[in-house]
Amino acid sequence: MEELPIYHGTSIKKADKIISENKMHYNPKPDHWLGNGIYFFENDYDAAKWWSKIHFHDNWIVLKYNLKIGEKELIDLDTLHGSKKFKEFCKKVNVEMGKDEFKIKISEKENRYINASKNPKICRQRIVTSAYLSAFYNLNHYKACVKSFCISAFNDLSILHFESRERQMFIIDSSMINCKNLKKIRNNV
Repeated sequence: MEELPIYHGTSIKKADKIISENKMHYNPKPDHWLGNGIYFFENDYDAAKWWSKIHFHDNWIVLKYNLKIGEKELIDLDTLHGSKKFKEFCKKVNVEMGKDEFKIKISEKENRYINASKNPKICRQRIVTSAYLSAFYNLNHYKACVKSFCISAFNDLSILHFESRERQMFIIDSSMINCKNLKKIRNNV
């Protein structure tokens, strides 16, 4: 069992509600990066602070949690093993569906969501990815997933082949978080 520090950016009001109700809520969206669930930053307070300040301005706060998780409960999509396992799953699904590309049936509601987005092509791609990931998590009984993403706002050193990345911890099974053990942090440094 591993223990990982994870950070969740939110508003002060939402943080108080999460802790008092001992429950984390999320707004389901069809195009979440890694699926519908609760997003944290793994071992990166600064990323959670940056995200929460963008969304909540002066009303931001970061919640810290020490997540205890077993190796078989977590899929790390940054590793060769994790990404290979997901790729094999996708290929198998496509073969079973008789398709040679990644497609899913898009609902009427999802189509309205796509058409209202700033970038419909990327939105559609995220919806497809999210659907494949959700099926992958369910089949393998994963409770959490980690994946890194490029932070373009901080990539002014790309000429040196240096990318700023955020490593997101996606919690599928919210019962893994005992909200009474969340610690509120608001460092302005």
